[in-house]
Amino acid sequence: MRVFVCMKQVGDGEGPPTLAETSARAYLPCVSLYDLYALEEALDLREKQPGIEITALTIGPEDCDQVVRYAMARGADHAVRIWHDSINPDDPFAIGMIVALFARFLGCSLIFCGIMSEDLRSAIMPSFAAERLGWNWLNMVIDIEPAENGSGVRVIQKREKGKRVETFCGFPAVLACCHKSDGFDYVSLHRRLRMQNKPVRLYGIDDLEMETLDLTDPPMKILKSRNPKPRTKRTPIALEALSGEDLMWGMITGSGGTKDDDQISRGSPNELAGKILDLLIEEGAVDKSQLAFDNTGGREDL
Repeated sequence: MRVFVCMKQVGDGEGPPTLAETSARAYLPCVSLYDLYALEEALDLREKQPGIEITALTIGPEDCDQVVRYAMARGADHAVRIWHDSINPDDPFAIGMIVALFARFLGCSLIFCGIMSEDLRSAIMPSFAAERLGWNWLNMVIDIEPAENGSGVRVIQKREKGKRVETFCGFPAVLACCHKSDGFDYVSLHRRLRMQNKPVRLYGIDDLEMETLDLTDPPMKILKSRNPKPRTKRTPIALEALSGEDLMWGMITGSGGTKDDDQISRGSPNELAGKILDLLIEEGAVDKSQLAFDNTGGREDL
C-alpha cells in the first residue's frame, strides 16, 4: 500500500524561530511541526502493518529538498518534490489541488499531513484535497491503528476538553495530524548526511498534466490577509504626588483620581442607586413627578 506524507518547509532562519526550530533539535530543518507528527504516524502504521511504502511529498523550490531528505533519513522510502514558477506555496487551495492531482497521478491509498502549517495556520489544505479527491477525511488525529480486516484504520481524535474519540476510517483517506503523545524521534546528523546525495524525484506541471490556469484561478482563493491592530496597554505611571494606595486604586478602578477624590461615589448599592437617580433628575433625564415612593418616603421605581 502506498502512503503519502505531505511536508512543508516553513521559515528561512532569518525571522523568529518556528516551533520546529526550538527545543533541542539543532540539526532539524525548518519543517512544520504538525507535518513531523504526520510522518511519525505514517512510520508507526508501517511498523504495525508491514508492506506500506511511504513517499514524502513537498511542494516548493529546490531548497525544500532538505525537508523530504530529512523524512528519508527518518525512514521514508521515497522523496518527491513538485514545483513550477506559477505555484504559490502559500496558497492552501492551490496546494490542495496539486496534492489531489498527484495522488491520482501516482496512486495511493492514504495521505498523512499536518492539521495546519506553522506559518499560515489556515488548516484548509487537508480538507480541500480530500474534497477534490472525494476521499474520507479526519482531522485532529493523534494515534492510528490498522483495522483488522485491512480495509481502513482506527483513528484516535483529540476533541475539546481533552476528550478522545475512536473512529474507523476506510481507505482511501486523508488524515490531518495535530499531536502525538510520545512525540517523535530525532535523526542523527550522521544519518542526515548520508541522505544528502539521495535523489529527490522532481515533478512539474507538465508531468501531472495540469495547466497553469488551474493554479492561477482556483475555485477558492485568499483575497486579502492583514495582521490585527496592536492593542494599546494602559500602564500606570508612578507620580510623586500619588501615594502607593492611590496608585493601586487607579490600577484597580482604571480611573485617574485618587481613593479620596470627591468625584468618586461610594456607598451601599441603594445609596449609589439614589445618587445616580439624583444625577439623572438634575440632568433632566428623569421627570421627578413620575417617581413612585414607598410609605417611608423612599423611591420605589420609575
